[in-house]
Amino acid sequence: LFEEENINQQYYQEYNTRLSRLRNTFEDVPVFVIGCGPSLRASDLDILSEHKCITFGVNDIYYIFRQTKWRPDYYFASDRRQLIKYEEEPEFYNAVKPLKKIFSDNYIPVMQREKNDENTYFFRQIQDLVQMGFSTDCCSGVYCSNTVIFGALQFAVYMGAKNIYLLGCDNGIAPGKKLYFYEDKMLNENIDTWEKIALEAYSDMEIGYRVAKRETEKIGVNIYNATRGGYLEVFERVNFDSLF
Repeated sequence: LFEEENINQQYYQEYNTRLSRLRNTFEDVPVFVIGCGPSLRASDLDILSEHKCITFGVNDIYYIFRQTKWRPDYYFASDRRQLIKYEEEPEFYNAVKPLKKIFSDNYIPVMQREKNDENTYFFRQIQDLVQMGFSTDCCSGVYCSNTVIFGALQFAVYMGAKNIYLLGCDNGIAPGKKLYFYEDKMLNENIDTWEKIALEAYSDMEIGYRVAKRETEKIGVNIYNATRGGYLEVFERVNFDSLF
């Protein structure tokens, strides 16, 4: 741990300089944060690409790259397991490497590997689920919750977004017992266990969403849910098709 802390301190100053360039880079431009829920459609991403919308993609979003020319303006990952996957899986690495990437400091080898890549941004993750905050200065740290979307929302605000739209954020198990837009083999192998785990996780995720709603309302930022269906009712719903 001591060694990891030293490595972190070595890079934070450089990374914060890089992060500071993102502040207010797309002020007043609508931003879409794309989750990996089962409702996500490649055709919707084609629409976002056609209209040149600013988008964040998270976690395993790269699986849908085979079905669309759309690519997120920023790829966001904060979970250690996801960062290890980026480090170790060639398909993941090759798909995401050309993009602008925003990563947490959860996995040192990725920080070392990408330290000279000007398109890779690292942030200090604040892991405090009891006193969960919502950062508006990502150079000072970014709070985590049980959903990667929570961190992406903090970056969208830091980068100047006033209107943020969620897409593919189902926050619940859809009919057919599917957790993500792609096949989830682990869920199919032990559906009862995964359903229980998922329901507990979605409850925890909602806590983070409520924090995001409360804190963004204070500063005049609107978060809308443009997801097709799903169970996330924290944010005002909007019809995706009506936006275009």
